[in-house]
Amino acid sequence: MSFIFRAACINRKHTDKLHVKCTVTATDGNLDQTKEIQQVSLRPLPGKLSADLNALVDGNTFGDVAILVGDQRFLAYKGVLSVRSSVFAAMFNHPMQENIENSVTINDVEPEVFKELLRYIYTDEVTCLETMAFKLYATADKYALSTLKSICRCHILKTLSLDTGIKTLMLGDTHSDRDMKEYTLQFLSGSGVAGKLTSTADWKKMFLTHPHLVNETFDALARKVDSTEE
Repeated sequence: MSFIFRAACINRKHTDKLHVKCTVTATDGNLDQTKEIQQVSLRPLPGKLSADLNALVDGNTFGDVAILVGDQRFLAYKGVLSVRSSVFAAMFNHPMQENIENSVTINDVEPEVFKELLRYIYTDEVTCLETMAFKLYATADKYALSTLKSICRCHILKTLSLDTGIKTLMLGDTHSDRDMKEYTLQFLSGSGVAGKLTSTADWKKMFLTHPHLVNETFDALARKVDSTEE
């Protein structure tokens, strides 16, 4: 930028005109305005509904019905219980004492088993099959949770052994589970198991409490022998 002296302007003749000289530098019209685009993840956050509902079970703080199991008290929501279990639905959709008093007492289920049942009702997940499969199966049958019952059945049969065979057979018989009974009878009549079966404590117990299952086991073994000879 250049300047002129003040005197040079004042001493000039006044013509009521002002002349301004400017020097302008122009570009070719293309301005580089490129900026680095901030990296943003286009993948949404994973859902955490199951985790939140699991926390609801463990927190045991909110609910509209109290369920008394042994010496423990569980809080739950009638709506959730009802849509998951037809047994609870019948209980809460009619003017029964449990519905009126918002309190249910359960005497034939262990507290820790019921908690896992409640966890499944809320989250559709099972985390205790290694330790509770048999008891959870029975409780699932009691409350008409067919999917949970199926999950427990599959685990029990996949891990079937000489130690659990008789217990599984009696469980299937008690709950009229034909598939469980048939699968277990085939297992018990196998050549690797049958010879050791009658010396177990469970066999002796079944002989006293479920004699008809002893007969069914011998029948299955006889069928196995006949099919082998053919």
